[in-house]
Amino acid sequence: SLAAGAPSLLLHITTNGQDYVGPPLTFNPYTPPRVSSFTVAHGPISGHTTLTVYGYGLGTGDDTRCRFGDVDHTVHGTIVLAPWGEHAIRCISPTRLDATAAIVPLEVSPNAQDYTSDEKTFTYYDMPSLRLLTPSSGPSYGHTSIVIDGVYLHNQTANLTCKFGDRRVPATVLTSGSSV
Repeated sequence: SLAAGAPSLLLHITTNGQDYVGPPLTFNPYTPPRVSSFTVAHGPISGHTTLTVYGYGLGTGDDTRCRFGDVDHTVHGTIVLAPWGEHAIRCISPTRLDATAAIVPLEVSPNAQDYTSDEKTFTYYDMPSLRLLTPSSGPSYGHTSIVIDGVYLHNQTANLTCKFGDRRVPATVLTSGSSV
């Protein structure tokens, strides 16, 4: 066991117990990271959801990865600075290979080998599809209640919204999975 946060260590190797070959290689011990939260906890099974992982000890290592469930759903992560100055990791969710909705653990690794085990979850959901908008017009000042008919429109998060141009408005599910 090496002391976390210790300075870089020089690694030598010998095949006979006394003659070390060189030059030495550098090994950098780090404090094991912890995941406390992330910015987006839901995304479509098609992937491509950008999220930022927050926690402790996230700025260490040389091969940052984010794992969404299993090894087949592992992507490279990018070290970024959180608004309060600590290191964080930006990940883009991969496509679910089995194309099914699922709740999976989201873990990170600074070295592509040793992953956290903090049991924070990411939910993959079926991509909503829109079929009909009623009514499809209204006055420019707004205040028109509309109904959108489609599939997989159930509310995955507290962020269910409709966007008219650049303006976002809250939405409410009327019938489970089919109308907003």
